[in-house]
Amino acid sequence: MPRTSIQHPPKYSKHKATGRAYVTLDGQEYYLGRHGSADSKQAYECLITQWVQGGGRYQPDSQDEITVSELMAAYLAHAKGYYRKNGKQTREHGHAVEICRAIRKIYGKSLAKDFGP
Repeated sequence: MPRTSIQHPPKYSKHKATGRAYVTLDGQEYYLGRHGSADSKQAYECLITQWVQGGGRYQPDSQDEITVSELMAAYLAHAKGYYRKNGKQTREHGHAVEICRAIRKIYGKSLAKDFGP
């Protein structure tokens, strides 16, 4: 049964398969980053603060509405460090850059929440 009391906010949890931290608000999981990291704990505190201010409901700010271009820029920054083997970047990063360029031309200014399959 979900916790609905403001005195008992949803807990900071660990996704065992990926090692990422998450919190479940209003039935939706929000991933916060690597479990135990300062960034993930700060993101948790921010989400819980918004949840408490919303009276036990999470109401995202309009700032949470990012464009497809902004989302892809964040992904490419992640991919630059993730797609490495023996200290060198793999071709997978190059493929991701090419795909993001093509998507950005058509959907770059669209809201990420409206972008789907």
